[in-house]
Amino acid sequence: MNALIKGIETESAYRSMRLNKDKCLTITMNGDAHTQFLDATKLKNEPDAKYLGITIDERASNTPDLN
Repeated sequence: MNALIKGIETESAYRSMRLNKDKCLTITMNGDAHTQFLDATKLKNEPDAKYLGITIDERASNTPDLN
């Protein structure tokens, strides 16, 4: 995952853009990830998050939105 973040940050900088570190987070599904930005700032690890109006949890389930 760190390699993906590194690639995104590198390409974004090339195009004069950057990730909003306050809004970025990870949902760890299998194991315990220690994901960080290039400057060693760690990404927040959350059990669930809202994406395009749907809540996604660590089991990749959107069941709470279907009730």
